[in-house]
Amino acid sequence: MKRKAIVFPYNAECAPLIKNRNMLVNYDIVACVSPRGYELHGKDAAYAYGGEDTGITVLCDDISSLDYEDLLVCESASDFRQAVLPQIKIAAEHGRNIVFMYDVEAEYRREAERLCDINHVKCTVITRRKMDTSKILQDEKNILRISVPVIFIASVIENTNKFDVQLGLRNYLLKEGYKVSQIGSKEYCELFGFHAIPQFMYDHQLSENDKILLFNRVCKSIELQERPDIFIIGVPGATMVFNDMITNYFGIMAFEIANAVRPDTAIMCLPHEGIDADFLKMVQTSSKYKLDMQVDCFNMANKHFDAARSKDEKKLLFVTVSTDLVDERIAELNRESDIPVYNSFNAESALNMYQYIVDQLSESDFGTI
Repeated sequence: MKRKAIVFPYNAECAPLIKNRNMLVNYDIVACVSPRGYELHGKDAAYAYGGEDTGITVLCDDISSLDYEDLLVCESASDFRQAVLPQIKIAAEHGRNIVFMYDVEAEYRREAERLCDINHVKCTVITRRKMDTSKILQDEKNILRISVPVIFIASVIENTNKFDVQLGLRNYLLKEGYKVSQIGSKEYCELFGFHAIPQFMYDHQLSENDKILLFNRVCKSIELQERPDIFIIGVPGATMVFNDMITNYFGIMAFEIANAVRPDTAIMCLPHEGIDADFLKMVQTSSKYKLDMQVDCFNMANKHFDAARSKDEKKLLFVTVSTDLVDERIAELNRESDIPVYNSFNAESALNMYQYIVDQLSESDFGTI
């Protein structure tokens, strides 16, 4: 039996939870609640991220009147003490458990745990998977090959609906009867029934060489335990430097993962603007020679990079555009380029993308896929 949950403070970062809520293993989302300043009250939840309507209307009411068991707290720009903590207090006082969907700051975590202790409810913070690396890394320095097809979902820049593609592809393959092993780019992957990128990949005390070997061993261990037909890996961060100011951590994580596990095919996620056929070819070529990653198709997000604001604020900022504009641009690109481009927020286009990837694998050495 799934537990009834509400999502707060609802915003665009929560899109994967709502758009793919049918894939959640233990939760049934019964409501989305956001602060009034978000201007989402009364709108369909899809309005926050520009997707197709979900049938869920965003509320801004007192959560004490709602029927639920767990409060799922999403990462947001809201002030924690002024906007988030009061709702946590209300939920705890009404006997509801608190589940943070991100690694909340220690100070705020302690405050939330104190409220939960007083009211005898649980406070859970979902963090990336931690493991004792000393038990994994042995003296061997070789790479162990994965014996099933591996699909990478990567992106040239952040905020390009990458996790949505990971979930969509997983859902498609499961419905087609494949057994899927998967490592995803979000902390809360396990809510959807698969693994998150291990915490050691973010450990600054660990050498890059050891990260590559450790990630390889983790993937091989998952393969041996789960015996999948196919393995999906969502690559965190971006694959390349955007410019001198926005370096995307130089694509180091993508380099490590691509050296740990060789992908048989990949979907690359893109922003909406500044993309032409030459750019697609450049990304495909760069990925092949830098990461040994064959990008067979692209997914275009409904996110338009706001260059002016990003330059002023020295961080990546985006403007959400309609899926119709994305579809129009994709149609133009598909006339100009022989590398197909799709839109995961368009149900028909997404289905075509997933089928295309399976077809690519079917034409490879993995004839049984």
